[in-house]
Amino acid sequence: MDAGVTCKIPDALVLTDDDADGGLPPDCENIPRTIIANNCIGGICHHTANKFQAPAGQLDLMSPCVADRLINKVSMCQGIVLIDPVHPEASFLLNKLEAETPICGEPMPWTGHLPPDQVRCMDIWVHAVAKAAQP
Repeated sequence: MDAGVTCKIPDALVLTDDDADGGLPPDCENIPRTIIANNCIGGICHHTANKFQAPAGQLDLMSPCVADRLINKVSMCQGIVLIDPVHPEASFLLNKLEAETPICGEPMPWTGHLPPDQVRCMDIWVHAVAKAAQP
């Protein structure tokens, strides 16, 4: 994380076996800086490096505090919430990662589906973010 930046929900949110039925798959650590950084940032995707072009879907996944920008934020697709804090399983982010044909647009990442363990890590992370956002 950048020095001086305080996130409501930390980028390095610690996932535990309590967050996952049946335990955590391997490599479910610091999801924003591993799975998201390696699969969602770059090219024409969700980054802010190109000051002349907005990130795809107006969604910056590169800057610190990723979860803060996703939780309870309305997507550009039919008003569906990116990460729904009440019903995380209905989050648009998961729909884009898990569905063969998402509600809107193409499945993500555009290079092809994530391996099953990474999809499971993302699902666990979305649920943990939703839990962390609860008062």
